[in-house]
Amino acid sequence: MKKLSRTLVSSVLFFSILATGTSAMASDAKELTENYEIDWSKAWDEVGSLSDKEEFGSLNDPNSFGTYSYGNLATGSTALGVSSKGVTSTGKTKGKVISTVTSATTSLRNVSRGITGTGPKKTAIGKYTATSEYTMGLTRGNVYTGVTVHTATHTGILYDQKTSASNAY
Repeated sequence: MKKLSRTLVSSVLFFSILATGTSAMASDAKELTENYEIDWSKAWDEVGSLSDKEEFGSLNDPNSFGTYSYGNLATGSTALGVSSKGVTSTGKTKGKVISTVTSATTSLRNVSRGITGTGPKKTAIGKYTATSEYTMGLTRGNVYTGVTVHTATHTGILYDQKTSASNAY
């Protein structure tokens, strides 16, 4: 009975320390993600070379030996839609790993008129999805482009990726 009691106390202590460490890492990753500054002029300059969906980030340490694989932390996407409210750019970043903090910030431009607006930065933890939206009024016959800046932070390293979608309405 005494042995069982020691094992139970040791297990509780171990998992308490583990939970505290995980919570601290998530807190640091969230702070790093929230403080990330987006260079929108650079993002808009790259629009022509972006796709509407990308996998990014790495679980592996790029400085270590072994197989290095990229694209296993998060998936980012940008989609445009039209409704009675106008044209909406929706940017999503979905985490693939429970210890990852993700963010999405989308921006929408009426290319024909040169008007741009930016949605809020949204964050998510783990395998949840960060979703940012921005809507502007619809002017028929104009071209609209949305670009989203995605981030995924894991073990103190922040990865960023951009996606874009464009359509005429």
